[in-house]
Amino acid sequence: MAERSFIDNYLQGDGTNSVSSLSEGLLDNTLTFQGVITSLAPELIHTDAEVRARGTRLIADLVHALPGTFLKEAEVAHLCTFFCDRLKDQHVVVPHVLFGILALVRFHSLQGSQAADIVQAISKEVHVQALIRVDRSVVYNIVHGLLEKYMQGLLTMGPDFVFAFIQMMDGEQDPRNLLLAFNLVPTIAQSFPIDRFTEDLFDVTSCYFPISFTPQPDDPTAITQEQLVGALRRCLCATPAFAALTMPLLLEKLTSAVASAKLDSVATLSAGAPVFGAEELGEFVEGVWLALRTEVFRASSENLVNACLECVTVLTKVFSSDSSQDKLKDLIERVLKECCHHFKQPQLGLSNISCQILSAACAGSAAGCTLILAEVIPVIVEQYAVHPTSALQCSLLDSLRSLVGVAVTYPGLSPAEAVLGPHTDSVLSVIFTSINDGDANLRAFGCKCMVELLSSSSVLSATQLSLCVEHILRVLQNDEAPEVRAHGQRLAGCVCRHFPDTGLQSIVPSVSEWLQLRRTTCDAGLKAHVTEKYVLDLTAQLASSVRLLPVLVELWLGHLEHITRGEWSEELAQRCHILLDTLYSGLAGDPTTVQALLFSHLSIVQSASKLIGTLVRSAVTSRQADLVSQLVAAVCQSGDFSPFMAAASPRQSQIVVLLAAILPGVQPSALPDSAFNLLSPCVDMAVSSQHGESALSACVVAAALLNKITDESALASALQSTTAVIGSSLESGAAEHAVQLLAWVTRAMVLRSHPTCLELSAKLISLFAADDVKATAAAAAFSLLLSDEASRNLTQAGGATVKFLYKQKFFVQIRTQLVDGFKQASDGSMKDHFLTALSHLLFSVPEQVLLSEIPPLLPLVIQCLSSSSAQLLTSSLTAMMALMSGAPGLLGQYVSDVIPVLLKLSRFKGNMRVRQSTLKCIGALTVLPHHLLYPHKNRVIQELVACLDDHKRLVRNDAVECRTKWLLLGSAPS
Repeated sequence: MAERSFIDNYLQGDGTNSVSSLSEGLLDNTLTFQGVITSLAPELIHTDAEVRARGTRLIADLVHALPGTFLKEAEVAHLCTFFCDRLKDQHVVVPHVLFGILALVRFHSLQGSQAADIVQAISKEVHVQALIRVDRSVVYNIVHGLLEKYMQGLLTMGPDFVFAFIQMMDGEQDPRNLLLAFNLVPTIAQSFPIDRFTEDLFDVTSCYFPISFTPQPDDPTAITQEQLVGALRRCLCATPAFAALTMPLLLEKLTSAVASAKLDSVATLSAGAPVFGAEELGEFVEGVWLALRTEVFRASSENLVNACLECVTVLTKVFSSDSSQDKLKDLIERVLKECCHHFKQPQLGLSNISCQILSAACAGSAAGCTLILAEVIPVIVEQYAVHPTSALQCSLLDSLRSLVGVAVTYPGLSPAEAVLGPHTDSVLSVIFTSINDGDANLRAFGCKCMVELLSSSSVLSATQLSLCVEHILRVLQNDEAPEVRAHGQRLAGCVCRHFPDTGLQSIVPSVSEWLQLRRTTCDAGLKAHVTEKYVLDLTAQLASSVRLLPVLVELWLGHLEHITRGEWSEELAQRCHILLDTLYSGLAGDPTTVQALLFSHLSIVQSASKLIGTLVRSAVTSRQADLVSQLVAAVCQSGDFSPFMAAASPRQSQIVVLLAAILPGVQPSALPDSAFNLLSPCVDMAVSSQHGESALSACVVAAALLNKITDESALASALQSTTAVIGSSLESGAAEHAVQLLAWVTRAMVLRSHPTCLELSAKLISLFAADDVKATAAAAAFSLLLSDEASRNLTQAGGATVKFLYKQKFFVQIRTQLVDGFKQASDGSMKDHFLTALSHLLFSVPEQVLLSEIPPLLPLVIQCLSSSSAQLLTSSLTAMMALMSGAPGLLGQYVSDVIPVLLKLSRFKGNMRVRQSTLKCIGALTVLPHHLLYPHKNRVIQELVACLDDHKRLVRNDAVECRTKWLLLGSAPS
């Protein structure tokens, strides 16, 4: 038999290969499981225990090697019976049996009743703690697997399962096995009836508390003390039934001299309190509070103090869940009795730690916070008025700040309903008094306290907020102390962040007015510290509100425009430097903040770039050269700033947006040689950048540089390298970006009427036969070649090299290629691409050229009207309008074809401008001879009725005008 040979090999020591061969045979049905067991019978019933153990191990290894769905229900049942019975065998066999049971637990066909049989057999026949560590871990893993998959079957055992587990775990000492056992206890305590064995289950776990364990330093996979501590903590806090046992243990350990034991006890108390509940904890309130109070006031360890304060918070929260609130009031009374009187004796130095305890209790619940504030706030307000010493007043203000900071986290539906609501007036009274005090330190503490009060948008009424803003503006404008003014700036930012409407209505206008006054005169009735830099720094603080950013950006850019109107000077450079610092501070803070996100917002970058580009174009050539030299040097610097690297973030690569705003407007003579070194990096960015605006701007920069190269040999070399990059990009898959770059390079050559413009445009035309993405992009690219609107300042006015009549020359040269290509194209979509390209060119050429060239193109223009592209329709309708105004007679023979198409387009849903242009074309047709239009008059008038109900007002106006012309068709002129 084949099975026997594998079994013999296994028994002779070739375990891995034999098990693998057996499992493969079973899986491909060349062997049967029953056959394997039958062949193994001599070893299983052998008189030598070692041989029986080896045979049993073979079955266990084989079961481990099989998938969890392989064995049938009957086979699993037989194996379960076999393994449970074999647990009665000698001790050398038992570990192998347990290993087999662990494999059996994986199988889906194991039944719940069989899971219970396994646990009962292990409990009855195996003394777990007599096993070695590895075998004990197998037992714990068996229990874990059974609990995870067969809970319902185990629940039939009831308390017997709990007793069985206690027997298994009792006396365990190995940390790795303890971690396994600890992870099982919470599930058992929460799922099984433990009433009879509550103390026993608690005792087998609590005896390890607190854990003191140091892992082996040379074992990277070793468990840690934190893992053991956390697992044991979950055991002690597993069920409310443990409360009566856990609490005395924790209170006992809190009196220990070992700091780690105290810390562990407090952390366990914090974890257990929500589980135990108010009812179970009630009898331990006094002892717990005394222990926590002692440790906090003793302050032997910062970690222990923080843990105790967190525990106070948890206890307050737990007692607040009790419907009667009696236990909460009991705890709060004890806390107030111990802490409140320290505010009346601040010289003792205990008011700070008392405030920490009170703040921790307030953080637990709104109910607890309400009880505490009702007692403490009046005391602090009273003591502030009584004590004349600023140091003591500062201490009281700091305590008030801490309590207010917690109280504002409990807002109400209205300021009056907030937890702090009844005390807001008294708190503000203290704050305003301190802010108006002569002591700068006291004013600073008052500002800190107001920051906490303003950190919630639902605590202050409109009147109270208005008073706060008045004091903030007074601090900003009049306070002599720099530290206090710094707090005032943070306050202004806090108001704008949480009350953006108030910031827009009160703070921003004041700040804008101060900046305006500093523009007009150096002596504007403002204090000396209200400098231009001071006001700009303040605006950077206000930028923390997204609502205010558009207003602030407008303010900054307006200020930049103002200060750059004068002659260039060192003073002007300094003012620009200050403003740029403000822009950076306001928009480029921490990457996780709103400011950093808005720094990447294109509207801001584009607005600044547009303004700077305008300034550069208006400058003389020498200033242009200086600016470009400095800009190129800054962009090309090494280090962290590498905008042209492939992995550069959009925040860095967006510098090319600024380049695109400046370089097209610079005269060729003002471009240093270093500027042309940007051509290759920009070409690479144009085809590889994942940031759309950066890629487009890189195209503009590349086109501008190519257009302004004066040396023909240098231009030929640059064009060769650029077209090579474009070609490889088109082949590699970066199609849209490559086509975009090709279009801009073509425009640069068209402007200077360079011979290569025909080769480049032919390359665009050749892409019409490519896949749909490339073809569509290439056809759309023709809208750029002659258009001034999409030129990005690459025009003659912007400093580009532009030849006379370049539009006329290019159109005449390229028209024939497009018309011939359209006629030769066999594919309908390719014909659409030729029509799109031609339509874009017709839209951009001068009207004189259009009228002279359109007669042979008119059939194509009419065919364009059947397209669904709004852009193509707009271009075609524009060309037709030009024809009707200049040579209407040419349309006469096509009236019957044009009118039905135009009437259909008058209801075009995709674009309002298409409907408007169509209606204007239909109205313009009335200039044609009456006999050509009369057969269509009634139809046109009837179908235009639908346009009178268009949802756009402008379309309705055009429809009325158009229909009126047709109604008057044939009537005598008035």
